[in-house]
Amino acid sequence: MVTLFALFIPVIYFYNLFDALQTTDNVNRRNELGEFAAGLYDSEDPLRKLIKGTNLGVIFIVAGVLFFLLSNKPRWFTGLFDLMGSYIGSVILVLVGLAMYVLDSRKNK
Repeated sequence: MVTLFALFIPVIYFYNLFDALQTTDNVNRRNELGEFAAGLYDSEDPLRKLIKGTNLGVIFIVAGVLFFLLSNKPRWFTGLFDLMGSYIGSVILVLVGLAMYVLDSRKNK
């Protein structure tokens, strides 16, 4: 688990870095266009913004909770992976691939 978390640290760091750079560019562009003076900035409800945006933070929180709960290696979890570990991994990869396909097809419409 420690190795997995150590591998996620650079991913999270660079995601935050590039997100901050894109947000800064967006704010500067809106400032040049004069949208701040018109009062158009932050007119949406913050909850709607969270739902409309990428839910990567929520995914990370759920993954962290799962890692924390399964770090003790409960007996049912170990037995499940001994019995059909490769099947579970393949089903997860197929579901992730389908989700990526659906999300990509929605963006291209």
